[in-house]
Amino acid sequence: MYSLVRDGKGKAVSVLPGDTFEFPTLSDEPVKVAIKRGLVAA
Repeated sequence: MYSLVRDGKGKAVSVLPGDTFEFPTLSDEPVKVAIKRGLVAA
């Protein structure tokens, strides 16, 4: 099952549960987001 989350540019991206990716916040600090069971956990 795919989850839709928004990256640092406000663009929706599809990720699989268990995926981890990074995107910059408005303060330009990268944030790692892990997707578990279809939920976003920061």
